[in-house]
Amino acid sequence: MSEVSRHRYKDWPAFMASMGIYASKRTHLQRGFIFRGQADATWPLRTTLDRYTDPLFIPDRKAVSAQLLDAFLKESRGLLSGTEALYDDHSATEFLARHHGLPTAIMDWTESPYIAAYFAMADVIHEKEQAPKDVTVWALDLSTKDHLDDSKAMIFSELVEVILPRSMAVDNERAFEQQSVFLRITDDEPKLETELGIYLRRFDIPASERLDALQQLDQMGINHRRLFRSLDAAAQTSQWRVSCIEGILR
Repeated sequence: MSEVSRHRYKDWPAFMASMGIYASKRTHLQRGFIFRGQADATWPLRTTLDRYTDPLFIPDRKAVSAQLLDAFLKESRGLLSGTEALYDDHSATEFLARHHGLPTAIMDWTESPYIAAYFAMADVIHEKEQAPKDVTVWALDLSTKDHLDDSKAMIFSELVEVILPRSMAVDNERAFEQQSVFLRITDDEPKLETELGIYLRRFDIPASERLDALQQLDQMGINHRRLFRSLDAAAQTSQWRVSCIEGILR
C-alpha cells in the first residue's frame, strides 16, 4: 500500500477552510469520506480492544472480545429497555458497549469532519508537560468502494468492515447525534494505516488551537451536551462555557 496522504495546517482557520469540500459530500456516504479525530498526532489507529489486550499479551483476541461482550450483557440487565434485542444482534451489542467504554473491535468514525475535530480537540491533555504538539483528523475515502447498504456491513478490506448504526436492531442515540459510522477491525492490525493505504488521509492541527476550535464548534452546535445527550454532558458543557466567559481556561 502507498504512504498515507498527510497535511499539517498552520492553525484552526486553515483547517476549517479546507473542510468544506469534504463536509459537502457527507449526505451521500457512498461517494464521500468518513472521519475520526485523535487527540495526539503520534497515536496510531488502534481499536480499544487491541489497546486493552496488547499490554496483557493475550493471544486470543476473539475470545477476549466474546468474554467482554457477554459480561456486558449480563451486567446491563435491568439498565437497558432493549436488552433482549441485544442478544439477537451481536453488532448492536458491540456498538452500544463501545459507546459506554467497553474495549471492542469497533472503531468510531463519523460522517462529519467537524465532529471528528471536536473529539480530537476535546480530548487533548492540556497540561504543558504532557500536551501533544498536534491533533489529527483522519479521513477515509469510501468513494471507490461499493455502495454502502444501510442493512449490512460493507467489506472494505480483508480486515475492515464498515457499518452504519441505523442497520442495528437497537437504537443508539449517541451514534445518531455523532453521525457515527463504525469500522469493525476483524483481526489485530498494528499498522491499520498500511492496511487502509491510499484510501486514508490525515490532517494535523496544532493542539494549541484547542480553545479557538472548541469555541467555534460550540457555536456550530457541536459540544458534549449534544453529542452525548446526558445530564453529565450538559454539566460538562455548562462548566466549559462559564470557564470561557470567565477566562479561566488554558
